[in-house]
Amino acid sequence: MPRPLQLPDPSPSERAGSALSRRALLAGGAGTLLLAACGSSGSGAAPAATDATKRRSLLAFFDASGDTGGFLTTGTPQRAPFGLAGPDGSLLSATPAALDFTITAPDGSTRSYHVPRRNQGLPRSYYAVEFTPEHTGNHEARTSFDGATVTAAFTVMKPGQDPTPRAGSAMPAIATPTHDAPRGVSPICTRDPECPFHTTSLDRALTLGRPTAFLVATPKFCQVAFCGPVLDVMVSLRERYADRITLIHQEVYKSAAQAAEKGNTATLAPALDVLRLGYEPALFLVRPDGRIQQRIDFIFDQVDLQHAFDRLVA
Repeated sequence: MPRPLQLPDPSPSERAGSALSRRALLAGGAGTLLLAACGSSGSGAAPAATDATKRRSLLAFFDASGDTGGFLTTGTPQRAPFGLAGPDGSLLSATPAALDFTITAPDGSTRSYHVPRRNQGLPRSYYAVEFTPEHTGNHEARTSFDGATVTAAFTVMKPGQDPTPRAGSAMPAIATPTHDAPRGVSPICTRDPECPFHTTSLDRALTLGRPTAFLVATPKFCQVAFCGPVLDVMVSLRERYADRITLIHQEVYKSAAQAAEKGNTATLAPALDVLRLGYEPALFLVRPDGRIQQRIDFIFDQVDLQHAFDRLVA
């Protein structure tokens, strides 16, 4: 059985929604996914606190600032996962089965979404708003919980500004570490016990004429505790899909020993440089023709992953 995973409480700077550097985000340290402050202006700055906002806050589980990659872009369907935090900034487990969200665009237009809670196989809950942004710039997500209205500001960028391959792009044919050819990455998996997704290199998988699921995550060094749980989620669905999808896991750091010593300054695994990946976890779902069908950033549970896998093999 996989070890139990706990999501650590964020530091005061994380609770303020501070944006962090690319390397810090890759390290997974200090609550780096929690980039959106609780606010109502849509500018990313938190307003003066009220009794209501002191009780609860809304946190974005993606790059709400647009600084590091993994952000939202216009013109195509996007997935924006959010979580709820308590008075001390720590994420809540007991949350409603669904929430009603309003997304406000820079021109003041609004759209409403009824969003189910997702937490199957995860230690915390999230709400993924799926929508197609029409405008670049600052947006606001708004919902109500526990008698308070909570908001989070986030930025939408133009297509092409994200350096990491997105849906519709060709997946780079990268020679990734396997048991037979670790390619200098040690260990090839920091999960305990090791996951079963290290038998086929990505470049080889792309020649097999079947779908591929390629997950970049480091369970041992991702301090926000999303990387281990999402890898566990993929492990939990292995028996159902392994005969139809080639499942691959890629660690973030080249050396676990160096990562333990140097933290976020440790050398990254070569695949991350090729992908120009400024965050993790990231899951690339690739069609048999080698084109990316979907990229799921940061967090997913068993329900969301099963739906994504079903679309991939349809």
